[in-house]
Amino acid sequence: MPREHLYLADIIAACDQIATFVSQTDSARFLSDDLAQSAVAFQFTIIGEAIANVTNELKQPYAEVRWADARRMRNLISHRYVAIDWQIIWDTAENSVPVLREQVEAILENEYPQIEGT
Repeated sequence: MPREHLYLADIIAACDQIATFVSQTDSARFLSDDLAQSAVAFQFTIIGEAIANVTNELKQPYAEVRWADARRMRNLISHRYVAIDWQIIWDTAENSVPVLREQVEAILENEYPQIEGT
């Protein structure tokens, strides 16, 4: 199985986890829930790490995907954790993560149609 396929699958799995976590709460509760915040933040770090391992050759044809923004989110969470704006994390989880998931799923279907489950 190609390595990029695995990283793209990791992104989808992390997006699904984020969707599960945010579907169980609302913004106000999320902003006061350290456990939910930690869970969502961890999934964002998985997304960022997976993106860092996807080759530029694979990313380039898909310029509409906000690869760099997702990587920056990971870096913010990992390195500037004291400065995290949890409202931005919530908004990103609610609005951007579903788009990212859809885009990555389309890439998997386009690039790896021969691999079952894409």
